[in-house]
Amino acid sequence: GRTKDEQHAAVVCDEAVSGVMQDRSVYMTDEYIVDIFGAFSRLEHTYDLVWHLRGTPSLPDGFKPLDKKYENGGYRMLTNLASCETKAAWTAEFTAKGQSFTRLEHNKMTPFQCGELGHVTRFIVPEVSEPTEYVTGHGVKGEDGPLTIFARRHAKSTVFCTVIDISGRNAVLDVKRGGDGLSTWVEVVTAAGS
Repeated sequence: GRTKDEQHAAVVCDEAVSGVMQDRSVYMTDEYIVDIFGAFSRLEHTYDLVWHLRGTPSLPDGFKPLDKKYENGGYRMLTNLASCETKAAWTAEFTAKGQSFTRLEHNKMTPFQCGELGHVTRFIVPEVSEPTEYVTGHGVKGEDGPLTIFARRHAKSTVFCTVIDISGRNAVLDVKRGGDGLSTWVEVVTAAGS
């Protein structure tokens, strides 16, 4: 759905991984993005949710260097790994370097600016009820490329929630999450309300 200042997109898939139903919903405003991803199965799985964030990162103190290397898929490309396991809420900030990139738009490549120099994007993870491992690392472009963050859980079913404050002025004051495990709600509190 769409209104003047907000958009919502949702998708459900039961064919990507045998025996797993995946459900993703993204709600976007001019100030923030809410990303809710659920995976549901009768059997236990390892679930990962991956983000790639541009800018100079400022991570919370709980992240410690990780000695191991990942051998599977694209994770094997990651270097300078750090990890943190927590249930607690946390926030990371990414300060834009004013980089220019190209993107496919209307069937042609067009240049765009990835945030004005100094623009701060906040990556906000609300408190969760299950232990979650968060891993960060740099890909093939090293520190000049985006920082990869992935959240990992071992469960039969789980729901990941993330809020990304793109306002550049800390528009998101608080994030609350609730639900019963199969259904999840997220309340984003801003200066204008929630």
